[in-house]
Amino acid sequence: MTFLFNFRLPVGNRAMPFLAVGFLLFLAIPARAAATAESYLAERDRAIASLRLPDGKEPTPADQAREKATLTKLQTMMRELIGPIKLPGFPPTGMLNIDTLTTGDMGFGRLDGLNVKSRDGKTSGIVTTEPLALAWLRASSAGPDKSLGLPATLEAAFATEDFYTKALSDDSAASAYGELPSGLPAGQGLARVLMVRFGQDAVSPNPPNELIVAAAANGLVAILRENIAVRIGQIPNCKAPYDSATKEAEAIFKRYQATKASDTALFDKYTAIQTESDANYRRCFGEAIKSRPEYAALLKQAQALAARAAAR
Repeated sequence: MTFLFNFRLPVGNRAMPFLAVGFLLFLAIPARAAATAESYLAERDRAIASLRLPDGKEPTPADQAREKATLTKLQTMMRELIGPIKLPGFPPTGMLNIDTLTTGDMGFGRLDGLNVKSRDGKTSGIVTTEPLALAWLRASSAGPDKSLGLPATLEAAFATEDFYTKALSDDSAASAYGELPSGLPAGQGLARVLMVRFGQDAVSPNPPNELIVAAAANGLVAILRENIAVRIGQIPNCKAPYDSATKEAEAIFKRYQATKASDTALFDKYTAIQTESDANYRRCFGEAIKSRPEYAALLKQAQALAARAAAR
């Protein structure tokens, strides 16, 4: 702020307007640096390091207070990074998607971004920036077992079930039944829409119950999910092979039990048949749904969701 006064201060043999002095003082006041992905990550990582505790030690009230203060600061930085949320039907801001900085806590390592929910409560998800999303993908491969990491690019990550599992759920896995055309015009950004069901075990032979879209456009990434609105019936041509494989797996499991759980090869075969039949059912469903009467309504909902996620 600059102050104006109608008097002059002597400077040597000349008079200097006080306005100039005020302006120089203004320039000397350091402005708060705008948040960047790098400054956000540095602030977060400093807090994680300072809150790391030896095994078996519980955080003190002072630790919890520091964590809460840092999360509040990170939320402010994240809101500045993202700016007003312009997704149709959503409030202009959201809450920080991470709620713990303590290694080992459930939810630790979530995708950095803002948790958002539509005004009607039917659609939820996460909004973040491309640099933060890419940093999160890189961090997923930082552990000793790099095979558990996610793909390094957004386009590849958006096509994997693990991306949605790690981004959206702490206690269940995303199982995909296939992709639906996003309908986005060329040049409007990258978007993928998947039919999914979350569960802790194999989800087959149940149809999908959610749509998820991941969209990247103009430097932002939005991941939105909502329940499938149209009722989807069972597809007999997909369920019959699944039922047959399930009977085969159950017979093998009985043989495994007869060995008093000593024949691990039988158990491995049982598990492999289950895994394969689940994947086959979902793959079959993704193809067969295209010729079903429900498909038109499903496609319309998917493309509307993609358009919302890509809006900037």
